[in-house]
Amino acid sequence: MKNSKIVLSALMLFLVHVSYAQIPGVNLDFKNASVATHNNEIIVSTGEVTGKWQWTGVGFVTTGFKNIADDKEWVTKKPRYLADWDLAPFKNAEAQLINLDAEISDDNNFTSQHIRVTAEIEYPESELGLRFEIWAYPGAPGLRTQVFLKGIGRYFAPGNACSNNYRIDYLPVSSENLVRQAVGYLNDHDGRNDDHLDFVVDDLNEHEFFGNEEEYKAANILFVYNNEGGVGLVKESHKVANLEGINTGMFEYSSKGIETTGWGASLAYVDREYYIPCWANWRISWAGGEDEKQLAIKMFDRMRYPVSEEDIVLVTNIWGAGQGVKGAREENILREIESCADLGIDVVQIDAGWQDRDDREKTFKYSSSVYPDGWENIMKLAKQENIKMGIWNTASGVNKVPNKLIHLNDAGFLYYKVDIGTWSTYDMLSDLTQNARDLLIHSNHQARINWDVTHKGLRVGYLFNREYGNLFLQNRRLQMDGRKKSPSHAYVPRRVLKDQWLFAPYLNLNQMMFNVQTTEHVLNEYSNASLYGDVYSFAITMMSSPLFFTETWRYSPESREAMKEIISIYKTHRNELYQGYVFALGERANDNSWTGFQNYHPGKDFGYLTLFREIDNQDKNKRIQLHFIKGKTLAIEDLMTGEKKNIKADDEGFVEFLMEDPASFKFYKYQIEND
Repeated sequence: MKNSKIVLSALMLFLVHVSYAQIPGVNLDFKNASVATHNNEIIVSTGEVTGKWQWTGVGFVTTGFKNIADDKEWVTKKPRYLADWDLAPFKNAEAQLINLDAEISDDNNFTSQHIRVTAEIEYPESELGLRFEIWAYPGAPGLRTQVFLKGIGRYFAPGNACSNNYRIDYLPVSSENLVRQAVGYLNDHDGRNDDHLDFVVDDLNEHEFFGNEEEYKAANILFVYNNEGGVGLVKESHKVANLEGINTGMFEYSSKGIETTGWGASLAYVDREYYIPCWANWRISWAGGEDEKQLAIKMFDRMRYPVSEEDIVLVTNIWGAGQGVKGAREENILREIESCADLGIDVVQIDAGWQDRDDREKTFKYSSSVYPDGWENIMKLAKQENIKMGIWNTASGVNKVPNKLIHLNDAGFLYYKVDIGTWSTYDMLSDLTQNARDLLIHSNHQARINWDVTHKGLRVGYLFNREYGNLFLQNRRLQMDGRKKSPSHAYVPRRVLKDQWLFAPYLNLNQMMFNVQTTEHVLNEYSNASLYGDVYSFAITMMSSPLFFTETWRYSPESREAMKEIISIYKTHRNELYQGYVFALGERANDNSWTGFQNYHPGKDFGYLTLFREIDNQDKNKRIQLHFIKGKTLAIEDLMTGEKKNIKADDEGFVEFLMEDPASFKFYKYQIEND
């Protein structure tokens, strides 16, 4: 952090530069979003929030961030810096604003349509170019910013590859009387398959702020708020709470406001041929309490990473059946295609074993011993049965074999699990991102990546690269006789349910794959899954992106018929489920709880509920607090039985529900009645 003399000098420079700086006029409206310039400020609105950035002669610095719903201006102090980004690498920081423009964009169909504001700035003394972007999604509760760097003149990259402490975003919010909440997400799902080990770190600091700088190093999100509303900052990066990412930095809270450090890119990577991206940042705002806070971040996340038709699928990945590489054999995949077609599952994903181990990072071709006739037989049957095909790859193999994913796409594969490897350098992650992007463009956006985050090492994280697909979150597999058995991979229903319940507040569950298992084959030594059964195993994942991590041909005839029924019911409603926002209900799953989820549709009069009475719970009746329905009358339909009735929520949103049997569930659709 800069000392007080440097901050004072910055303030003096700010007063000098803003007195004469002139910026080009920009004016653009798109739906209820807009951008305009006035008095050397860029003023950007989504219709829900308005942000302002002042040109200082050396950069743009935030001068306003207002929530329009309650007319709350969160920037109530003068900025203490000359730019939202750190100027330390820019020597004397004298800058030239080369261009300022705005356009309507969807980033080549990788995100929702938005206004894209672009400012191109040059720092002649440092021979650096900087592009500053602001994205404004119409109706969004926030804004997205990003910095890009490029060499100019005779720029020569120094050897310094660290930009971890460089500021990349800044919001001069008053630090008085605000709660600080830092939320971080962890990798290592295989190592944390435990009732007491969670994947979410939620650090709530309600103490009065006394002026000492606070650092939040393990957070992906920092909320600051009071009883009336607040703001949240999000680092769009691969950072996880248990590992530092590539220059992912931290959040700092002080008398100067909120700062986000960590560029991602560094001066060592700057090129004179093109701009390289730094980590992007979100700033969101809400008026209200916890429900409104959760909804705001999930709505912004959905606009940034919209759900496509290609995301709305049921997938089987055969690795979870515990056969290892033997599961990839052609005869097994043919058997699985037929089973999935019968059940109503959309995608069969081949995992490791389709290539010889030594060839995974040398070629895109299959093993001739595993597929003697190549892909012909499985693709012929898949087409006949209307099944889409997926396939597993290592991240390093994707990068080392030119156009590997594209070659596989040409062979007919659409869903790619990308696994293995620590993505710990800027070049490695950049190349992997580009390969994902090239694949989707080549496939006309029909292909999707399933990013594997099951291991401890650095991977894609939770808030980065999801425009290319969803998160492959767990390895909760069967443990077969003759193979090494480990409780770290055991499928335990309460843990799958608990993990979803903890992720639900600030992430969109329907972009996260949670495991479904053939429960009669789960070892009783490690799990009580067989006591819950197969239908329950699927039901607990319906608000996420269900992943059959097994070979579905293993279902018994009785289970198969029951699974066909619930899959059919689920698919009738899944388009609406994927459009909703999922909120946790009840208590943390522990085999003794009533727990579940609410699927909420803002501005509409319907939604969905899944409720679970766990196996050791003794209560047939339970009062559950729902979201956004205080005092409302609901017409609910039990989607498994067709039974309908009206229920009334009290003034706090509590509704009483009945389930006669433990280890059972309810799947409801509700309609809000006009009282």
